[in-house]
Amino acid sequence: MSGSVRAWLLEWPSQPLALAPAEVIEVVYEPEVHRVPVGPDWCRWLVYWRDRLLPLALPSRGALDSLSVVVIAYQQAPRAPLEHAAIAVRGTPRQIEVPRDADCDPPNEGVLAEPQVRACFLHENRPIVVPELRALFASAISGTSQGGSP
Repeated sequence: MSGSVRAWLLEWPSQPLALAPAEVIEVVYEPEVHRVPVGPDWCRWLVYWRDRLLPLALPSRGALDSLSVVVIAYQQAPRAPLEHAAIAVRGTPRQIEVPRDADCDPPNEGVLAEPQVRACFLHENRPIVVPELRALFASAISGTSQGGSP
């Protein structure tokens, strides 16, 4: 499809998300997760991955049944080392084509605060949020929600 880009579509429990192909490292189907008492409401879990504990973005307080985890990589700044985190999803992520002219405004009732949203586009008549991973996980690590309560 000309004039489009590829993205991973993730069914996050509260809002569909899209990530660039280079940001998705691995999908874990039966993750080992651990609850932690601090952090924003949407990120009070850690997932065990390759001998490391990663912050896990899970916005709903629902059961962890039937959730998979997408391990992602991002950088805090250009040329900085890669950081890893995880996003809980329902079902299996899939790759989609996103037309370059599909942008839309983020949903008003979205779970992410403005600094945590890089872009938004329409796919199958649904707004899909592209998170700003640096801002999203910086707020998880610092324990703040940067102006919103995702």
